[in-house]
Amino acid sequence: MTMEIYVANISRFIAGAANDGKWVSLPASGHTLSQILDAIGVDDGTEYFIPTMESDLEGLTDVIGEHTSLAEVNALARLLVLLPDCDLKKLEAILEMESPDLFSLMAILETLDNYDFYPDIHDDEDLGRYFVDELGCLSIPDHLKNYIDYESYGRDIRLESSGGFAAGGFLFTQ
Repeated sequence: MTMEIYVANISRFIAGAANDGKWVSLPASGHTLSQILDAIGVDDGTEYFIPTMESDLEGLTDVIGEHTSLAEVNALARLLVLLPDCDLKKLEAILEMESPDLFSLMAILETLDNYDFYPDIHDDEDLGRYFVDELGCLSIPDHLKNYIDYESYGRDIRLESSGGFAAGGFLFTQ
């Protein structure tokens, strides 16, 4: 997971020095962040902002606002780099479906086990087939499987759950 932010001095930016900021890869040490702030002329009386950021985690850029605390963004990055790929996919689905703010996202990260993500399930039929064939939720003899309406079964699962389809699969919330 990569996360880079562009940090700029508000006063210099307003004065027309839009390219006077610095890119920083997160997570970063406190020393590195202090050096970045010093380099762009931010001291106790000067404010900074984050006009742009880049991340390979889909939806993350919508969570970080221009005036988000650098320490909070760095703390988020420290948590994200510890996540395995399967949890990052789950998190992308959560970001798409719930559109959380930074505070909510931090809470979600603490309760990530309350979500189940089934990748490559894109419609009700896929969902029904997954529950029957992979999870074995229904015991159906092989000679009867051609008669199952997987789409209807999947629709019922979707409607009775607190989940939904996201770009990469189906997300359940417990």
